[in-house]
Amino acid sequence: MKSAEKKRKKIRWEKFQHLRFETFRQFAKDPSLSYHEKSGFPDIYREGREHAIFGDIRAKLKVLNAKGKKILEIGPGCGPLSELLAGWCGQQEHELHLVDSEEMLALLLDTPFLIKHVGCFPEVPSLLPKHRGSFDGILIYSVFHHVFEEADPWEFCDAAMSLLKSDGQMLLGDIPNRSKKKRFLASVKGRPVRGILKSEKRQASPGDLVILELLARGRKKGCETYLLPQDPRLPFANRREDILFVKN
Repeated sequence: MKSAEKKRKKIRWEKFQHLRFETFRQFAKDPSLSYHEKSGFPDIYREGREHAIFGDIRAKLKVLNAKGKKILEIGPGCGPLSELLAGWCGQQEHELHLVDSEEMLALLLDTPFLIKHVGCFPEVPSLLPKHRGSFDGILIYSVFHHVFEEADPWEFCDAAMSLLKSDGQMLLGDIPNRSKKKRFLASVKGRPVRGILKSEKRQASPGDLVILELLARGRKKGCETYLLPQDPRLPFANRREDILFVKN
């Protein structure tokens, strides 16, 4: 624990502030960065945790556990977590679609069941409107806060929901919530790590009002929506949460 805390203190957070689509394009081309850093994370928060993260995703986006489905991930990044999803989709005979920059997608291995779409969602001509209403499952993980800072988050979510078929599931996961973080830091459990977590100066993040608006907006667009906690083993479980959308 002490060793991990020291590593966190040494993280140069300025590298991970104000990350935008163009930033990730540049990260993808930078050979000095690890796969986790290319995806926007210091190694300490992802290395060795990929199986726990993917297990939590599978527990919520249950369509992944079926067979022969059409799956989309928006903003997959690169590295072990992306490989776990691709490997699982191959095993389950899913058709997997990925949307990201050309530079990031080039870091992911090509397979017969994998279809890559180049672009900054929702401006992806190969995906919209061609695939509207056709996906059984959509995964958007550790992405929303970047959209929140750079673009129109409501347009982004509306476009993603439009791709779901009836009974389709979408997991908008790993959403930072500054209100949740503030509550945690004020709690007895949060006091020992208050100094460390306050140093995580990254970028603008939504709070409770935005989270609740996402739940309400999904319902207005014909989905049932559910706010879900993260597995306590996950690195951001005390300050992030997930939303599951299920299309009626």
